[in-house]
Parts: sequence; structure tokens; C-alpha cells
Amino acid sequence: MYGIDPDDNNYWIYRLMIDELHQGKGYGTAAVKLVVEEINRMNTNGIPMIMIGYNQENEGLELHTRGPDLLRQK
Repeated sequence: MYGIDPDDNNYWIYRLMIDELHQGKGYGTAAVKLVVEEINRMNTNGIPMIMIGYNQENEGLELHTRGPDLLRQK
């Protein structure tokens, strides 16, 4: 799930879930990259920020350490 949040007018990626049998295979990273590409494509309003909501207890999530590299526009 992603979209523009009416409270702060930023794009948000609210939820991305990968079945536990398929975690650790790069599917989540690939999915986030595709969502970011789609947001960048449809961002005609010039919204400069994409926010990502996540559970801080999620040990598999590495976006908080690799986020700048993962989300950097090329």
C-alpha cells in the first residue's frame, strides 16, 4: 500500500508484506524499488519525500540502514 498521506502531503509506503517462506530472497527489496519507481513516475506534484512506515521490531528490515542507497534516484 502506498499513496499521498493527506496529513503531511508526502508519499508513504504504508505496508509491504512478504510471506515468511519467501523472505530473505530479495523480493522485499525488489518490491520497494518498484514502488519507488512507480511513485517517482506518477509524482507530478513534485513531492520531494517518500516516507516508509515499518515495525521497528522487524529484524529483517534493513531500510533504516540502507535507505539512502535503496531509494536514491538515478
